[in-house]
Amino acid sequence: MKKILLIALALFLFPFAAASVHASGLGFYASSGSGDSDIDVGPFWWLVTNSTVSSIADLSTESVGLVFDTNLSEDRLFNYRLELGTGNYTWEIPGSEKTELKQNVMSHDFGFGVLRNRAVRLWLGPEIMLTRINAGANGNDYDLLGFGFGLALGLNINLKGPVTIAIKAGSLNQIVNGDVTYPDNTSDDVSSDDNVSFVSAALMFRLGERF
Repeated sequence: MKKILLIALALFLFPFAAASVHASGLGFYASSGSGDSDIDVGPFWWLVTNSTVSSIADLSTESVGLVFDTNLSEDRLFNYRLELGTGNYTWEIPGSEKTELKQNVMSHDFGFGVLRNRAVRLWLGPEIMLTRINAGANGNDYDLLGFGFGLALGLNINLKGPVTIAIKAGSLNQIVNGDVTYPDNTSDDVSSDDNVSFVSAALMFRLGERF
């Protein structure tokens, strides 16, 4: 088990160790998304039964936090971007009370530069998102984990000094599973199949490069 944890840690830290400090950057981001969720609530999230309640909900997400990118401005093909944030994850079923939950998110972008020069970098690549929800809403307690996969398009605008403005947009599919506990201490499994489109903006500071 210790070896597995060490390997996982090494894989996680590899992009940071491999990054060129000259072109990498650190800063803050804000993201907003919307889409829909196909929600199943019942005894077993993996098995639809007669007691399963299915709903289609409007979904909105927001998060703010820290962002790190390994390549904001160099003429290299690849960049890795990590976002760590917190915010809201909200279901709204027509005719029902809104369910607004607090979430923690971690996004991984693997970008491939389409346009690469000192002033502008345009990149495209896959995004992986991990979501953790452990919050209460409407008297119920939710404990959920989400895994999402999609595609992102990013634009870095490198200004004078060490400042970079970054814009990102994309869409992903996310599977969220977990459970909900009701005020009477009974519980149900919850499964949600989410389709989300998102846009984010970031202000980053290049760690070793000034124009």
